[in-house]
Amino acid sequence: MTDTSFIENEDRRALRKAVSEWASNYGHEYYLKKARAHEHTTELWSEAGKLGFIGVNLPEEYGGGGAGMYELSMVMEEMAAAGSALLLMVVSPAINGTIISKFGTDEQKQRWLPGIADGTLTMAFAITEPEAGSNSHKITTTARRDGSDWIIKGQKV
Repeated sequence: MTDTSFIENEDRRALRKAVSEWASNYGHEYYLKKARAHEHTTELWSEAGKLGFIGVNLPEEYGGGGAGMYELSMVMEEMAAAGSALLLMVVSPAINGTIISKFGTDEQKQRWLPGIADGTLTMAFAITEPEAGSNSHKITTTARRDGSDWIIKGQKV
């Protein structure tokens, strides 16, 4: 789906409803229980992946839902409304998954996208620097190719 209309069609309404109903099982009480026990929310992430919510924006040929960022935003919105926000969704499927699906080689897409889509793989990126914080416009780390190697110069925190 590449529709940019903000009037939700039947498919979008069905997705919103499905996420809302499912996410209600993982609300504030769930998070409190996990936090008090010093546990991770792994079953939440795993189930979201199995239900197709994590990779809803990724191409179908790589295990995603074939929709777009609007639909992924809907998933995150409904999860947050239920009290089960998964901020990693902003990084793994939204940023990294989108970059790989649009600019990755076929080999990279085959290697990474199925795992991102089903939640069995999570990705992050190293952005924070001592003088830049998380302001990507102030990052000074550089990478340059040197034959078949890369020379990375900079500092991350």
